[in-house]
Amino acid sequence: MLELGSYNQVSSVELYQAYRNWCDDNGEDCQSRKRFMKFLKESGGRYGIQYSRSINSGNAYVRGFIGVKVK
Repeated sequence: MLELGSYNQVSSVELYQAYRNWCDDNGEDCQSRKRFMKFLKESGGRYGIQYSRSINSGNAYVRGFIGVKVK
């Protein structure tokens, strides 16, 4: 499950894994990682989601999205 909010953030890897799990649980075909990320980068603004190259992931900064997190 996802939670939207301006202070939330998630790495691209974690978000894509949550998407794949959702597809598996619901019997849906998954988009490729590349296609999924492209969609979010292009249309995430409609949902208050913004791509970032500096998401804090413990010891390092990684690529991900601001405005959403995996619950």
